[in-house]
Parts: sequence; structure tokens; C-alpha cells
Amino acid sequence: MNNLFNRPWVYKIISLIFAIGLFAYVNEGSLSTTRGSQENNQEQLANKKKSVKVPLEVQSDTDKYFITGYPEKVTVRLEGPSALVTTTVNTQNFKVSADLRDLSVGKHRVRLQQQGINKDLTYQISPKYITVNIQPKQTKTFPIQLEFNKDSVADGYTIGTTKMSQETVNATGSKSDIAKVDQIIASVNTENNRKTAVDQEVLLQAVDKSGKIVNVVLDPQTIHVNIPIYLPTKKLDLDFEQSGDSDSQLAYSFTSDTTSVKVSGKQDVLDKLKSLTIPVDVTGITQTTTKDINVSLKDTNLQGVDPESVRVTIKVTQSDSSSTSKSASQDNDSSQTASSSSQSSNTASKSSSSGSQSTDSDDSEAE
Repeated sequence: MNNLFNRPWVYKIISLIFAIGLFAYVNEGSLSTTRGSQENNQEQLANKKKSVKVPLEVQSDTDKYFITGYPEKVTVRLEGPSALVTTTVNTQNFKVSADLRDLSVGKHRVRLQQQGINKDLTYQISPKYITVNIQPKQTKTFPIQLEFNKDSVADGYTIGTTKMSQETVNATGSKSDIAKVDQIIASVNTENNRKTAVDQEVLLQAVDKSGKIVNVVLDPQTIHVNIPIYLPTKKLDLDFEQSGDSDSQLAYSFTSDTTSVKVSGKQDVLDKLKSLTIPVDVTGITQTTTKDINVSLKDTNLQGVDPESVRVTIKVTQSDSSSTSKSASQDNDSSQTASSSSQSSNTASKSSSSGSQSTDSDDSEAE
């Protein structure tokens, strides 16, 4: 075996095998690249079909004429090399137009034209023709009429003053269509039993006397509408009433810097109220105290009150019955004292009288 590798021709054979292998590897990569490039070129050169929607441009004296009957967009079907079709669809560097500049007032059938589509592409515009109506243009200002279903408001709630972002709108159209416009309405739609304000953008519509929409352009097309919806309110004076367990020997009086509150509720409920009574719990209070009292709406059928609490000063004094009892006790003690003094005086008087009689008796015996 060692003798075999010592021979020169063996190394020549091995070198040849490596060379052939390297050549095959390099050519295989080149062939793959060439094949991929050819497939890519074939793909780019292959035909492709694609449809795209584009705006329709109308060429006319729009300051003088009002034109109707044409679509806002048209469809263009493109066919040609794949790369070119894709680029054209993505960039849309072409336009489709209707030239009306040389046409008079009336209806006309017009063929649509394109500008900018590459000559290597074939195209088809749909529709090919449009029918337009050219009429003298007129702009007129109309007041906006607000439509709102008052029955959708919850029972007892009040509708306030409606506010709109603007009171008028400009309507532009043909003279014949402007003549048909009876009013511009802003129709506000809300759910039933509404209890909160309406605050929304509302679409404007031009209608004729029968309520059908007239084909005119409105500026603006929408307005902002605010409709306040709320419960009626009323101001009521406060009456404070003692409640809770109190000491019979103490008297309580109540004062507060807040003498009235604003209440809300249905109108028929408010009409029956002249004042609002607030119970003040004096349980455990033996000296003058100040505390916050919640304004309770229980059993009043009212919906709200402002403020919801008031600060009340509870003044504590001795009751009149306690003072009268003490005074009567003092008078009784005085009477008893006076009676004892009188009895003592009478006893002393009697003793003096007895002493006087004894003296007289002794004097008589001595004689």
C-alpha cells in the first residue's frame, strides 16, 4: 500500500477527480442562477389581468353649470406584462375623464377617455359611456328645520332649549332642483325613554313638499345638535325635625347656614312640595354639637337634591320641665323651714308665759 502512494500517477488521478468535482459544483450553481433568472424574466414578461377603480374627472365649467348623472368612480381593466400591470395598479398614474366643456345645457351621452396608461397595456373602461344632465347652477340659503320626537323623552323629563352649530345651510344644484326644495331638515333619532341630553352630529337633507329628497349639494352636509333633557327642579326651604332617643331633661334646637336645597323630580311631585323636612338624630348627644346630616329623599318621590348633605348645629339646654321641678322643690324646702321657725317661736312664747305666771304666784304667797 505504501508503494502505491509513492507512485506519481496515483496523485494525478486524485487531482483529476477533485478538479472534475469542483467544475461540476460551480457549473451547477451557475445553471441554477441562470434558470432562476430566466424563470423570473418569464414571469415578468407573462401577461396579467387586473381591475382597478379610479375617480372620474368631469371637465366642465362647474362655476356656471351643475352636472348630474355621472358616477364618482369607474372601473378600468388592465392587461399586459405582469410587472407593468402591477406597477400601474399600485401607482394609478393615469386618469379617466369626461370632457363636457363644449356641451350645452341638457342631457348628453359622453364617451369616457383615459390619459396616462402605458401603450404596452390594453385597457377597458366600464362604463364606456355616461349620460349627464347639464343645467344652470344656483346656490340658495335655507334655514335648518330640526326634527325630534318629543315622545321619546322619559315621562316627567323636560326638554331644554335646542342648540345647533348653525342655523342655515347653502344648497347648490340646478335651478329646477333648487326650486323643488321645500326645507332642509336635520332629523335627530334617539332611543325611547330618553333621560340624558342629545349631543350628536346630524345629517342634513333637502326635501320637497312631499318629503322626497332633492338632489342638491348641501354645505355643510352635517351639523352638531345639542338638546338638553333633564328633570324639573325647585328650591325648597329646610325644616329640621328632632329624631332618635333623647334625654327628657334636655332640650334641643337646630341651626344651619344652609337654609334651602334644590331638588329635582317630576313636575307634579314638585308642585306639591313647599319645604323639605330633615330629621336630626340626637341619640347620645348631651352637649352642643355640630355634624353633617344627609338629606334623605326617602318617601318623597324626588330624584335628586343639591347639596346632598348639610351641616347642622345641635344646641343642647336644660328642658323647661326640669327647671320647673327644681323651682318647686326649692319652694317646698323654704316653706318647711319657715314652718319650723314659726313652731319654735310659738314654743318660746309659751315658755315665757308660763314663767310669768309662776312669778306672780310666788309674789302672792309672800304677802
